[in-house]
Amino acid sequence: PSRTHWRLRSSRRNLGTMSAPELPITPPAKRDDNVAAPEWSSVAPVPEGKAIYLETRRGEKVLARIDISKKSFVVIGRHAQYAQVLSLHDTISRQHTLVAYNAEKACWFVADLSSAHGTKLDGVRLKPFKASQLLPESAFKLGGSTRSYLITTLEAGQEIEGDTPEPVVKKRRVETARASHILVKHAGSRRPQSWRQEGLIARTKEEAEQELIDYSKQILDDNSNFASLARDFSDCSSAKRGGDLGVFGRGKMQPAFEKATFALAIGERSGVIESDSGLHIILRTG
Repeated sequence: PSRTHWRLRSSRRNLGTMSAPELPITPPAKRDDNVAAPEWSSVAPVPEGKAIYLETRRGEKVLARIDISKKSFVVIGRHAQYAQVLSLHDTISRQHTLVAYNAEKACWFVADLSSAHGTKLDGVRLKPFKASQLLPESAFKLGGSTRSYLITTLEAGQEIEGDTPEPVVKKRRVETARASHILVKHAGSRRPQSWRQEGLIARTKEEAEQELIDYSKQILDDNSNFASLARDFSDCSSAKRGGDLGVFGRGKMQPAFEKATFALAIGERSGVIESDSGLHIILRTG
C-alpha cells in the first residue's frame, strides 16, 4: 500500500536541531502524575480511507503498528498506568516519550519526558520536555532499545499487533543507594525545625509543596545546580553537603523516601515526595 512516513532526513544532522521548531511540554507537578496533553496538540486530519499509525521497527522489519488516528498525543513507556504504548526494555522509563500532532505546524512532534536514558532523534538526544518536529521520514529511539518508532499514514485496517516484547532483564535486588535531596518542612512535619531559621516552622504543607515545585523549575536538565539549590534552600542538615545523604541501605530511611529513591534510576530526579520529615525532591546519584 502507498505510505507517507514521518522520518528524519539526514539533512537535520548537518543543519543541527537548534533551527528546528520546538514546543513546550508541561512536566507533571508530582512524580506519580501522568503527563497531560500538550495545550498545542490536536487530532491530525486523516485522508479518507487512510489511518495514521505509530509503527515500531527493528531495522526494516515492522514489529507493530498501532492506529493513533483519533489521538492528539500518545505516551510510550514501560508502565500501563502512564503509557498508551508499552515497551518493556529495561532502559525505558514508565512514561518515557510523547508524540503529539500540532495543527498550526501541520506535523507531528516528539518529546522526551525526562527519562533516565533519553530519547534520540537521528542519534541526537532530545532535551526533556521540549518537543522537536518530526520531519517527513523521521524516526526516534528510546533508551538503549534497538527498536525505532515512526509515524506513518497507510490504508485503514493495517494494524499489526506487537510481537513478543523485548525481554525484561532480571536484575538482582539492589540493596544500597546514594541520593541527594532538597527537603522543605512544614508545620505538620515530624520535627518542624530548620537550621535556616529560629523557632518552629509555620508554613503549611501546601506552601511547602509550592516552594518545592518552584525549586524544581530552577533545576537544570543535567542536575548540575541541584547541590547549589540544596545548600541554599533545604531544611535538612545535609544542605551543607549539597543535599548529599551518602550511601544507605534498605530500612535506613523513612519508607516513603526509601521507596521513591530505589524506584529512581541513577541520575534520575523525583517529583515531590512526602515523608514524615516533610516534602522532598530526590536525586539518585548511586
